[in-house]
Amino acid sequence: MRNATERKKVKLFKAKTPIGPIRAIKIAPSKGPINWIATAHGWIAKTETIRVFVPERTYEQLVKAHFERLGIERKTWIEIMEPAQREWQRQCEIEQALQADLDYWMTCQAPGIEVTQQEDIYWPNL
Repeated sequence: MRNATERKKVKLFKAKTPIGPIRAIKIAPSKGPINWIATAHGWIAKTETIRVFVPERTYEQLVKAHFERLGIERKTWIEIMEPAQREWQRQCEIEQALQADLDYWMTCQAPGIEVTQQEDIYWPNL
């Protein structure tokens, strides 16, 4: 278990942004790009000389502004995936209807399709 000194937040620097300061703290950060740390309720990054902490609310505001500058509407996972799920379901239903249309399969002239009398076929697994 970490002692109180290790858990204590240590201000390393302050940077002003349009929506408030970003401050660095000392909390087991990841190396490289900022990563979500749930226990800190924020995003943390580390270099060899600094640690950066971005509060959750500040991060969300900055990401929203970044998307707006790029002209992209930011959506939640659900907002993106629900239309895809509906389209997938629609395609599955169409495919299942085709699978059930035995007349189609019996009259289809596609290569490899064979229609024969049942007694002429050996189906070991049916």
